[in-house]
Amino acid sequence: MKSFLVLIREIKEAFINIKRAGFLTFITILVITISLYSIGMIYFFYLYSNRVKEGIENRIEVSFYIEKSVTEERIEEIKKEISLLPEVENVRYISPEESLEELKKEYHLKPDEDIFYIGAGRFGIVEKVKKGKSMNLVIKRRIQYEEKNI
Repeated sequence: MKSFLVLIREIKEAFINIKRAGFLTFITILVITISLYSIGMIYFFYLYSNRVKEGIENRIEVSFYIEKSVTEERIEEIKKEISLLPEVENVRYISPEESLEELKKEYHLKPDEDIFYIGAGRFGIVEKVKKGKSMNLVIKRRIQYEEKNI
């Protein structure tokens, strides 16, 4: 019972001291809060930056284009040479026809639309419009497929 009374007296004394030195108490609590917040943010930034780094390391893709004059045999040789590099996980050759089919699937074309290469690394979604006996092609949308050279 005596220790309980001592505890109550100490708690009362603590509140009295907090009231007396209110500004110092406020500053102390503020400094501790800011310190804990800073430590938490540094830890959060550390975890987030590691996840971003791992994501970048695992998702690096390299694309390059082969001239039309290159034969299928040479393309297979190039694929083999690249796949022998220790850093390379996967090598995939996409022919121009496959690339065009992928674009058609990605853009969900209507029956009267088609995709054409319009130059400078761009494709166009083209609508076929019949006017009498002639057919006009209208570019409805341009798709930047290849990166522009800087």
